[in-house]
Amino acid sequence: MAREGARRAAAPVVGAAVGALAAIVGLLGGVVGLAAIKRRLDGRLGWAALMLAVLSWIVPRHISGGDYVDYRMISSSLLLFALAIDWATPVWANGLAAGVYLGRLAVTTLAWQGDSATTERLLTALDHVPQGARLASAVRVPIGEWPLNHFEHIGAYAVLRNHALVNANFAVAHIHMLTLRDGGYADPSQRLLQMPAAPVLLDRFKPAARADWLWYVGGKPAASVPAGAVVVWRYGDSVLARLDKPAPSH
Repeated sequence: MAREGARRAAAPVVGAAVGALAAIVGLLGGVVGLAAIKRRLDGRLGWAALMLAVLSWIVPRHISGGDYVDYRMISSSLLLFALAIDWATPVWANGLAAGVYLGRLAVTTLAWQGDSATTERLLTALDHVPQGARLASAVRVPIGEWPLNHFEHIGAYAVLRNHALVNANFAVAHIHMLTLRDGGYADPSQRLLQMPAAPVLLDRFKPAARADWLWYVGGKPAASVPAGAVVVWRYGDSVLARLDKPAPSH
């Protein structure tokens, strides 16, 4: 509720900033296209930028334990395209570089300010979690939405504040420094990937079977919880539940 209100209040400004960024990127594309026609592109950088742009569409999202590998190539591609332009420009055009930076800074600042306030409220759930507990973090991630969910790893705060075992840590074997004796209880098991219209069925959330607490964060209320679970905290659509059959602690 409060989370959605904060987002709605910031939406016009964020939308305007995103629109400005989109316009600048579109202008960059036009300039690159014109430079290519006029043969004012550095061939080596131009081909490298084009290859990265193509790879961003065809490489898988996960490579060697890395996430979002595909879309991370887009910014590198745009950077190389800009560097490939071998064309003298008027002084006023140099302001476009500052425009991209200021636009991104505005979007990031507003987004982080809203997320900080929301995170502060969500973390009050951990006041109810005992030290050393097993916590199953469940974060709803609707399929098809463009924005990233900034709270996918909020459950990891329980490691710092409650010394809890949480399923949201990066613990891929031979890649991350963290290892778990009980394999599989790690990122990305906290993600509830589902279609926007699908109900949130927490009684089917597999990591909950290995935990004694369940912390759900999402923009949609849960349609069900595990049998015997007792909700002890609620904020908007997010809930913290004590599970009926605690798992044995390490």
